[in-house]
Amino acid sequence: MAQRSATAPGRRRLTFATNLSVYDTFAPTTYDRRSEPATCNRLTPALAQRIKEELNSYKMEEMEVHASSRIHTHFFA
Repeated sequence: MAQRSATAPGRRRLTFATNLSVYDTFAPTTYDRRSEPATCNRLTPALAQRIKEELNSYKMEEMEVHASSRIHTHFFA
């Protein structure tokens, strides 16, 4: 079971802006708002492995990490 903080949570306050802003935009027939399919939905095992290898290479060769923090750097298998 997770422990909760002994201090009371801060009181939240909600406010709304006093001014209203409305902007013109393109009609749905003019501008396609659909997003491209997310890469994570199109990953093959080979592509996932290439991405892991690229991340590992970046972490090993390019990413600046303080010497005492290197032990916390995660590498993909």
